[in-house]
Amino acid sequence: MRSIVFLVGDAPPHMDYAQDTKYPKTLAVARQRDIVVNAVLAGGARDTERVWQDIAQLGDGRFIPIPQDGGEVVVIETPYDDDIIILQKEINGTVIPYGPMKLQKRVEEKTRQLSQVAAAAPAQASDMASYLNKRSKISSEAVTGDGDLVGAVASGRATLGNVRDDELPDDLRKLSPDQRKAELERRTLARKTLNEKLAILVQKRDAYVTDKKRSAAPAKVSSFDRVVEDTLKAQTKR
Repeated sequence: MRSIVFLVGDAPPHMDYAQDTKYPKTLAVARQRDIVVNAVLAGGARDTERVWQDIAQLGDGRFIPIPQDGGEVVVIETPYDDDIIILQKEINGTVIPYGPMKLQKRVEEKTRQLSQVAAAAPAQASDMASYLNKRSKISSEAVTGDGDLVGAVASGRATLGNVRDDELPDDLRKLSPDQRKAELERRTLARKTLNEKLAILVQKRDAYVTDKKRSAAPAKVSSFDRVVEDTLKAQTKR
């Protein structure tokens, strides 16, 4: 049975204690046990925000920023959200799950999550896609974590020739070695092109959000309880 957790804090988890278990390992265990971890950030520190967004992604959950004083949660919708979501869905189509079957299934689930989040919270889905786009400039990832052959090969973590046939998805396994190589190259190029288009929209979205945060009338406000309720509704339907 799936469990849903809300991790709340105002600072990054400590990563420098020798005997502590690092959060990426903890979140990997959570995924294995079908536990969804949502990251709730109290306050607006930029360095802290990056880490908590990472926690939400690794936990297959939602990043929820709230004011330090516990006031209303500001959710800013932008004119770019719909186009960003469409592009992210196309990027998800470039993913090639690989590895043990359990890992492949997890990757397939991640690529479906954006559609589910988009239906319940378009602004949150747009924010998630923006985060992944910025991360992809370093990691070539379309989803966080292992299990995407396109990202793994692009980053040098794997090579197509070293992946066993039984670790490939069915649609790739039935192809010849040359056809597999061609398909991998096709999806890699498609991802690069789509990410370049998405980066332009993300820049426009960031500027719009920054401008709205400075104004006295944000596009939309929602209580923290409502944000949690919407999150639970979306995640219990997975």
